[in-house]
Amino acid sequence: MKSIGPVIGPGGQDFFRTSDNKLWMSYHAWKSDAVGYPKGSRTLRIDRVVSNSNHDPVLYGPSTTDVSF
Repeated sequence: MKSIGPVIGPGGQDFFRTSDNKLWMSYHAWKSDAVGYPKGSRTLRIDRVVSNSNHDPVLYGPSTTDVSF
């Protein structure tokens, strides 16, 4: 994971599966217009993870909008 566009300093990743066995990754990141304390805060992000044709993990993110399952 790396900073891309409005998502700065992503980290704290954790993986989980939904009841339909889809793999997701949760993490936190800064918004680009609010980095650092005291004005900024890290927000929770959740992005889908799938395997490509080589069975390598591919993250659909970083998320910049609300995610629904």
